Amino acid sequence: MTSTVRFAAAALVLLCAAVAQAADASTVLLELQRIDAEFDAARARCDDLAGQAKDVCLAEVRADRRIRKAELAARGQGTSKARYDAQIARAEAEFGVAKERCAIRAGSERAACVADARADEARAKDEARRARHEAESREVANGDRNPAK
Repeated sequence: MTSTVRFAAAALVLLCAAVAQAADASTVLLELQRIDAEFDAARARCDDLAGQAKDVCLAEVRADRRIRKAELAARGQGTSKARYDAQIARAEAEFGVAKERCAIRAGSERAACVADARADEARAKDEARRARHEAESREVANGDRNPAK
């Protein structure tokens, strides 16, 4: 193979990689736009509600958007840290919704509800840490030189 042919082949490989990356970026952008459009539609449905029901609805809609965006980022990055971040975002978003649902209750019942929600959040975060640690351990065992991804 002559150097011109090698150069052309290398340029073609780089071009294909750039096109694939641009396609991935446009897919991600479209997915983000879809998530935001669905958020706007769901938020509009919440406007039909009043009081605590509206607050819970809005918390659920915001949580869903946050979770979906974090999971999209985790899929795009494909790292154990990104998956961990998505799990933490889910735990925090679900806690926010649970806390909003607890607001309906009064006194000690409300305090117990919030305490349960905090415990659920802590368990989910602990599980995320464990999963990340296990994934990083597997990566190191498989010879990955940068397990902190």
